[in-house]
Amino acid sequence: MNNTENNSPSHTEFYNETAGNPGKRFNLGLRSKLYEKYYIPKLLEWGVFEAAKDVLEVGVGSGDKLSITKKHLPENINTRGIDYSERMLEVGRSKYPELKNDLEQGDAYTLENVESESQDVMMYYQILHHFEASELKQIIDTAYDRLKVGGKLVIIDTFKLENPIRKLLFNTIEPIYAVMSARRKEGTKNYHNHPKDSFVQFIENNGFRQIHESGDKPPFFISEIVVFEKI
Repeated sequence: MNNTENNSPSHTEFYNETAGNPGKRFNLGLRSKLYEKYYIPKLLEWGVFEAAKDVLEVGVGSGDKLSITKKHLPENINTRGIDYSERMLEVGRSKYPELKNDLEQGDAYTLENVESESQDVMMYYQILHHFEASELKQIIDTAYDRLKVGGKLVIIDTFKLENPIRKLLFNTIEPIYAVMSARRKEGTKNYHNHPKDSFVQFIENNGFRQIHESGDKPPFFISEIVVFEKI
């Protein structure tokens, strides 16, 4: 990839280690189960994919969630997944033969192989909290360029928590997850959970309007869904 300034070697190594780390793999498997049980039904209920022809998941990892998305969509919808780690993609191609031609390497900053105004839906599931505010600007600008007018930007992520029950759960789970996760080498990016209100305002200031959100109920949902439309 060309964006070596943003993707430092240690950041790259973190994503590559994810593919073989048991704790991280367990976490990704759990996320996919939550996605199938709670999140994809909500997206379908909201009609996010209605009239869509091209759906792209950025930060697709090993394709767990893209496989679920594909299963719930009509066959004539083109699904595609991009991830920075080739190791993760290799796992996905082996695990999901139906995604063999849907998974490709790329980075969220540039999406070099995705044409401008070509996507109807772009999805970011639990990846934006890995980036600082200054980095998010380039990522969201790229998403805006690649989406068609009226296209949907789907963000499922963890924001700074106000609900006391969710805050307690997150503060209990996160230290355990940190121990189980891939090794944190010096310079590896940590988590940057952004306050939700300012995050939404930031997205809206960059050419989108919010059209759906799941809210933080029930409180055991660590991740929330926020859907925007390109205007």
